[in-house]
Amino acid sequence: SITKKGDFAELGCAFMNLSSETKSSLGLSNGVQVVGLKKGAFMDAGIKNGFIITEVNGKTVNSSDDMETAYNAVMNGDEDKVLFLSGVYPTGKKYYYAVNLAE
Repeated sequence: SITKKGDFAELGCAFMNLSSETKSSLGLSNGVQVVGLKKGAFMDAGIKNGFIITEVNGKTVNSSDDMETAYNAVMNGDEDKVLFLSGVYPTGKKYYYAVNLAE
């Protein structure tokens, strides 16, 4: 459904809301899952399908709207065009990624 996913062409993926089961099994209170990964900034950064993003640039995210807000803040800001992601894979392994959005 359209409310569940956001698509940012440059990033090359969509974001799916987490089920409460997924959250509780991983001990998370928030996060969005990377789905439908294709060529783009996320793949270039080494992110794989299924990665659960819990924070972007130090702010918690819980929906594709949150991701869009974070993305727009970076693209419209004066700082470096980088998304610093913290999160976890469904295996429970924590990862950190820096996604460079600069042309």
